[in-house]
Amino acid sequence: MKKIILFVALGCMGVSQGFARQQTEILQAYHKLEWETAFSTAFERAKKEHKDVMVMVEEPQCKWCVKMKNGALSNPDVQVKLQDYVLLKVQRSDKESIKQIEGFTAAIPSFHFMTANKETIETIIGYFETEDFLSYLVEIETDN
Repeated sequence: MKKIILFVALGCMGVSQGFARQQTEILQAYHKLEWETAFSTAFERAKKEHKDVMVMVEEPQCKWCVKMKNGALSNPDVQVKLQDYVLLKVQRSDKESIKQIEGFTAAIPSFHFMTANKETIETIIGYFETEDFLSYLVEIETDN
């Protein structure tokens, strides 16, 4: 009986270590994205690189924001599409940045696609599964 309990305990430890390793790899994938954190820098870069800007509005304690980072934003296919944008990450509590986003509703996570001249192209709000987020990116790209 003791051997069975020991075997089960060791198996659970192995599973939890594997899960922790997987979570670390997912977060590392998200952090491979190059995020600007200042509006001025992001839009200057967008003008130089002839790109649009994707602004992600979030808060660190927002569970849906974290799920987006761990899910869709860590997906290799999504990351390839995001290379077409200058990425800007701002917190909802940063009032100076937020007031530069036309029509911001305070909902997070939210993604605001803007031209280098700060004109809004499209806004999507909320958490999305990878395939849904990817289809939005394709749709936005196709429409513009």
